[in-house]
Amino acid sequence: MLRVLAPYGITNDRLDEVSNFYRYNGRDGALWQHTLATATPIVTDGKVTGATITNPGSGYTSAPTVTITGPDGTVTAKASVAYTQDFTTNGSLTTIALK
Repeated sequence: MLRVLAPYGITNDRLDEVSNFYRYNGRDGALWQHTLATATPIVTDGKVTGATITNPGSGYTSAPTVTITGPDGTVTAKASVAYTQDFTTNGSLTTIALK
């Protein structure tokens, strides 16, 4: 496997580091390390027009669907996720766009 990954700068030490960081036991109900993202809705003239990310979170493996529930119903939005080499920011939200 390292023969395939080496051209991308991945060493055995880095592979071990990543494996150790994300290791979890799914049978015990464990999840890999993650931080939930938070956002505040932007309301204009009484309607949700967007969202401001207050904490981008980390550990997302795919873009989550965001649901904002208010007195006039529910608004859904799609988040974008950034993948980085830094464990503290890998899988963090970068944008939230209303559908």
